Amino acid sequence: MADKSDLTMGMGNAVDLYIVQPNSTGDGYDFYDLSEAGELTKVVDPALPTAIRLDVIEQNALEYQSDGTIKTTLTQYQNDVLFRTLLAKNRPTKVGTRPDVTLIDGQKILGSAGTFSVVQLVYGNLLNDFAETGKKRLLLTAFGSIAASSGSFTGKDGSYNQPTYEFQSTSIPTGYKLTIPTALYDNTLVTVTTPTLLNAGETVKESYVDIP
Repeated sequence: MADKSDLTMGMGNAVDLYIVQPNSTGDGYDFYDLSEAGELTKVVDPALPTAIRLDVIEQNALEYQSDGTIKTTLTQYQNDVLFRTLLAKNRPTKVGTRPDVTLIDGQKILGSAGTFSVVQLVYGNLLNDFAETGKKRLLLTAFGSIAASSGSFTGKDGSYNQPTYEFQSTSIPTGYKLTIPTALYDNTLVTVTTPTLLNAGETVKESYVDIP
């Protein structure tokens, strides 16, 4: 019989984003930092990239798709310079409609996606939240793109603006792999002891992990 330890509530008020682009050898990805001026700078080992964090979140809707991907839609209030720069940099530079394309190996290229890929870290609900010990947090690490329509909002006097945010995961292409170092995870929210590896054909890794 289910008890209170089986129940979960809410999520962490944090989503971390890291910009990635294919490396020069054609088998993996490099991480990039983004400045408020819109400049992308490749991060060279042993340096670590800086997360673009969304942490004024009212609701985080996770939708699992039939093809194994995941869609994330935030109801949120963040509208600072770096977030707006990220969205502007992500939008296509040419006007026009691009259809979604599925390649022969199953890789999906979204017509609505922007100009680079991102790693999205979602710090989810706590497991055993009502227990004294054994608490864990749901952690989702996904590769994909931010919808180019993200950032849309309606301004109204007396109300905070709520820019949209939508992320759609996609599969790592054939011949590529992506490693997310443990240091990229917020160690005040989760304890991650081994790097996360996304191999070709994979799109998201999900698990309950220890909390500090």
